[in-house]
Amino acid sequence: GSANSTAEPVPEAGAVVWKPLWKPWLNFGLVEDWTTYSPAQLPPHFADQIQFDRKSRQWAPVLYVNEFSLLPEDMIEVNRSLEGKSLSLQITYAPVDLWKWQFLVQMEYTMDMMPLAGVGSDPGASPSEDMRRMLVKTNPYLLAVTLIVSLLHMIFDVLAFKNDIQFWRNRKDLRGLSVRAVMMNMGCQFVVLLYLIHNSASTMVIVSSGVGLVIEGWKVLKACEVSVVRTASGWPVWVRLRDRSSYTAQTREFD
Repeated sequence: GSANSTAEPVPEAGAVVWKPLWKPWLNFGLVEDWTTYSPAQLPPHFADQIQFDRKSRQWAPVLYVNEFSLLPEDMIEVNRSLEGKSLSLQITYAPVDLWKWQFLVQMEYTMDMMPLAGVGSDPGASPSEDMRRMLVKTNPYLLAVTLIVSLLHMIFDVLAFKNDIQFWRNRKDLRGLSVRAVMMNMGCQFVVLLYLIHNSASTMVIVSSGVGLVIEGWKVLKACEVSVVRTASGWPVWVRLRDRSSYTAQTREFD
């Protein structure tokens, strides 16, 4: 039989496929801004938004199209399944406050820079879209509480690391300290770090756990005498840990 002339072409393997998408709404408006600007003083991501006329030394009003809250799942793919159907388009025009415009432009610039910096947990997911979805879909009060709790968690982590380092740096002997517990803490911290990486935890949590592992390793070096032992053939190389002289017999007995 003959081929169906209405069949859609099948893309080649590995080829980039471009699909038309319908945006169900359009939000735009003029930015309410009466500031006097100098072209040399604007950040690059703001300078692209403002058109200067160097002859009259004036700048044109900024017409901002707000697509920050437009997510991929909100758009509709235009294909043959929509034949005979109508698509709605909601158009909204409203003036945009200066602070809101600056915030949205700054956020869009940050989102565009995230993939270039290699930020992201899933290779198949876009970290900028995940961040945008979180900001758009999450309740503002819940988001503010989450940010405050995350900030406090980071501050407490820094204080705990600082006190831990200060204690071990000023320690002259190991009297009353459990060397076995230090080694066990390092092993547990290593397992926790692997678990967080495997489950694609947030970058802040992984970094905090990694710093904790480094500190635990440094404490092991402070608590034990570390030496490298080579075999007769030169390979493999073994690391030997021995108790320091300040690790008294009484402490070892309790340990």
